[in-house]
Amino acid sequence: MQPEAIVVAYCHDPNHRLVGAVSLVALCQSDPQATMAVLADPEPVHVHPDADLTEITRGHGRLQPALLPVLDRDDQLIGVLTVDDVLEAAITPEQRRMRG
Repeated sequence: MQPEAIVVAYCHDPNHRLVGAVSLVALCQSDPQATMAVLADPEPVHVHPDADLTEITRGHGRLQPALLPVLDRDDQLIGVLTVDDVLEAAITPEQRRMRG
């Protein structure tokens, strides 16, 4: 992932479980005294590794997150999906060849 694609800060508890997410724009525009606990969405949209393309697309559609966290069964962050990842998965190999 390109560094400029990082637009969200994720919050973790002591067991490394995802417990919140806040956009970097909101973080930069917030009161310097505000804590992540106050700023972060406590229930960020996420998927698990076994999610199908439909579930992933729905996740990206909710509140239009640029990044969709992928959590393991212990709710630990193991990666993120971008909109580009979803579009790439939705295009068949035949369609890719047609693009040239």
